[in-house]
This record gives sequence, structure tokens and C-alpha cells, in this order.
Amino acid sequence: MRLRVTGPKDLLAGAIFVAFGLTTFVLAQDYKIGTIFAMGPGYFPAAMGLVLAIIGVAAIARGLTRADPDPIEPHRLEPLFLIFTGIVAFSLLVERAGLLVASAALIGIACYRRIFSHPWEVLITYVALTGFAALVFVVLFEMPMPLFWWR
Repeated sequence: MRLRVTGPKDLLAGAIFVAFGLTTFVLAQDYKIGTIFAMGPGYFPAAMGLVLAIIGVAAIARGLTRADPDPIEPHRLEPLFLIFTGIVAFSLLVERAGLLVASAALIGIACYRRIFSHPWEVLITYVALTGFAALVFVVLFEMPMPLFWWR
């Protein structure tokens, strides 16, 4: 009997969920679990790991029993590379150049293709996300994060 996988997306996503869930559950065992009435520091991570693993098993089952095929479409690596590069640029710039410059680098790199076709959209995204980050992290949480490079 040959097993036919009609839902490889669900199967792959389920495998990732199971892997992360079981890894989280195993790593949580290093902490005191406690009971439901006296939860230790490892209780929540262990419970979330189990929940992730159960969701993963359900996704795997769905991928194996799907009636209509749902193949994984080929995709370009450029968007993933740009997002990763933007995150690295942000992490390297935020302490040296400030939140405004680091956010500009992150959004400018991650939205590289859209800058040319929709520059106003990218600018509005930059202003909204940077303003939100400055309000939440610098003003409300009082994190020691400079807004500008001269501060």
C-alpha cells in the first residue's frame, strides 16, 4: 500500500509544529514544572510545547487525508533574503545609529521592490511602524534605545 500525500503544505507545517513543540517540551523539563495550582517556571513552556505538538499532529493528519491536492508552489528566495538582510541591518544599527535610522534600513531593505512602485506606501509604513515602536519601546517601556545617532 502506497501512501499518497495530497497536502504537502499541511504535512510540512505539521512536522515543523511537532518539532518545535517537542523541543520546547523537552527543554522545559530543565525547569520546575509544578502543578496547575502552583505553576513553576517550566509549566507554561511545557504546556505550550504540548499544544504545538498536538496542533502539528492534527496538521499532519489533515495533510495525509486531504481530498483535493494542495501542492507546494515554487517560490522566489529574494523576498526571504531581503527580509533577513533588513533584520540583520536593524540589529546592527539600532544601538549605533538609533531607532529612526535602523527602522529606515529595515523597511527600506525589506520593501526594496515596493519603493520603486509604491514609494508613498513604503513611507507611510515607515512612519507608522517607527512611530509605534518609538511610542511603545522608548516612551512607554522606557527602554534605553536611542532615537537618533547623536543621543
